[in-house]
Amino acid sequence: MVYYSKYYRSAGKASNTIDNVIHTLNHKKIPFEIELTKYPKHAVKISKKAVEAGFKLLVAIGRDASINEVANGIMLSGKQTKLGIILKSGGNDLLRYFLSPAMF
Repeated sequence: MVYYSKYYRSAGKASNTIDNVIHTLNHKKIPFEIELTKYPKHAVKISKKAVEAGFKLLVAIGRDASINEVANGIMLSGKQTKLGIILKSGGNDLLRYFLSPAMF
């Protein structure tokens, strides 16, 4: 399951990324669903619901806030699932935390 903000899409910032993700998943015949966020904190609600429905992997595409919302939804579900992350441009504090400062 892939989440990304419609705000990125409408601004044209995510269209190349999401189009590439869709193309790759279709090419490799990997089943997936996409949910677009419609308002702030919406990713919390839809990611929690997805985990409760039995999804074992959620992939968040976006900035730090979007990733945080999906992670919060997973935590609120009380169940375990894997979280994949595709970071978009922005602060990328999450990326800076996990990677060496020499990469920046």
